[in-house]
Amino acid sequence: AALAQTNVGLAETELRAPFSGVVAGVEVVVGQQALPGALAVRLGDFTSWLVETRDLTELNIVGVQPGDRAVLTFDAIPGLTVSGQVLRIRSIGENTQGDITYTVVVSPDRSDDRLKWNMTAKVTVEPGSSTS
Repeated sequence: AALAQTNVGLAETELRAPFSGVVAGVEVVVGQQALPGALAVRLGDFTSWLVETRDLTELNIVGVQPGDRAVLTFDAIPGLTVSGQVLRIRSIGENTQGDITYTVVVSPDRSDDRLKWNMTAKVTVEPGSSTS
């Protein structure tokens, strides 16, 4: 009974990911107690990328729909241009320095081995270009 209880306690110390991926960062140190809800590990799925932009204003977002085409360029990789598609648009805007801006998520059509998390990308959306 003691062994079974110990095994249950041990199982409760394991972190389980909701998807397969690569540990991109560990945010706790050995001996530190992790608080409920606190970030402990950054897990990434590097088989596909999503690019998020938060700077489309209410004037820019009006004609944008999921499925619209987008073009991505990257500050760190001059000459790399990747096409993509708008996956989703956050329905609620945020006040950003006096402008109402919306978060748009774009799925690139292809990847590049040089891309890294948090790289700066320029996203140009082509409103009304959806193929559906």
